[in-house]
Amino acid sequence: MEEKVNVPDMGEGVETATVVGILVAVGDSVQADQGLIEMETEKAVAEMPSPRAGTVKAIHVEEGQEIEIGTLVVTLETAGEGAKAEKKPAPAKKKEEKPPAAEEEAEPRPEAQEQAPPPGKPRRQAPPAEEAPPRFDTGRSILEGVPAAPYVRRLAREVGVDLRRVSGSGEGGWITEQDVKAAARRGAAAAPGEAGDRDAYGPVRRERMARIRRAIAEKMHESHTQVARVTNIDDADVTDLEALRAEHRSDLEGIRLTMLPFVVRAVAAALKAHPLVNASLDMEAGQIVYKDYVNIGIAVDSDRGLIVPVLRGADRLSIAEIARAVDWLAGEVRSADFDLSLLRGGTFTITNLGSIGGQYATPVVNTPESAILLIGRGGPRPVVRDGQIVVRTLLPLSLSYDHRLIDGAEAARFLNDVVASLEDPGRLLLR
Repeated sequence: MEEKVNVPDMGEGVETATVVGILVAVGDSVQADQGLIEMETEKAVAEMPSPRAGTVKAIHVEEGQEIEIGTLVVTLETAGEGAKAEKKPAPAKKKEEKPPAAEEEAEPRPEAQEQAPPPGKPRRQAPPAEEAPPRFDTGRSILEGVPAAPYVRRLAREVGVDLRRVSGSGEGGWITEQDVKAAARRGAAAAPGEAGDRDAYGPVRRERMARIRRAIAEKMHESHTQVARVTNIDDADVTDLEALRAEHRSDLEGIRLTMLPFVVRAVAAALKAHPLVNASLDMEAGQIVYKDYVNIGIAVDSDRGLIVPVLRGADRLSIAEIARAVDWLAGEVRSADFDLSLLRGGTFTITNLGSIGGQYATPVVNTPESAILLIGRGGPRPVVRDGQIVVRTLLPLSLSYDHRLIDGAEAARFLNDVVASLEDPGRLLLR
């Protein structure tokens, strides 16, 4: 019998996707949960699985096509009336045909099976026990003659790198994840057909905007046009805190203890004391929505762009738990694939400019949140204490907030509370 396979609900806030790969052909036999197409949404590339076993009777979409929820993708002939018994399953790929790098990626890491994610993170579902191996040379989604595993191709599409212009450093010339990231940093992104254009002044190069970059652009435009943004700037004297951090920076095995977990801890406590900063506006309903939970987004600079995973229940975590959780979140969103649930539910965002350079800026509020804190590069500065010029370690802080909801006085009180916690390590650890 025939079964129509349509695009399912793709999750909160995701209404459209682009078909970036077709993993089957007409006549193929497929198993339940086997990938039919690859879809690129605003945040990631994911496979759309087959709901059940059957034979592909028709494919109704093409690569590059924009699809919505409910779009007809594939027609299957399932094991009911009219099923084609003469169709034979496609022969399984031999294990030795996979390059070593791809085999390592396909096999779940032992530590990923044995260890739960740190506190504040949703548990990722384990892959099915009999998951089909990655497909390397079938389907129109694979560039002919380009030796790269599926997860590498997904990463290349997300960062806008044309694999035909990348030299592989893996065994047998296979293109690795590191090759794609290096190409992205060099700007080797335009496909051959996109180069060679000119404007009135000389040659230019055009490249397709990745969906994640388009989503970032739309989000920034939404914030700029809807939020009445104001920024308060201050410095925290973290001389004592920096000494404490330096003394214990080796206490967490495998985790480098930076200043960020201390700032997260201070912000979480301040959000509990100033619930308006943790709230959001519902203009259509004419309501202020107070959040009785503290979920802090941590902006992560990745090859795909700025991604903000969310540290949930940050007010209930210790400094050590925050440090481990932040390290885990950053590793997840910098990987080739991650769970979109990591990006949802934030009530406040922290972005760390200091790890790259720069002291102050006016960060853009991550709507529908109402405020964001930027951490600048800290360091020794001359300051006046008791009439004397002394050198202290100062940490620059820039708080942007939605003036429609938060008045300047409330923003100042919130930032004062954050600064006071950072300047008094004992208070920070005891709160």
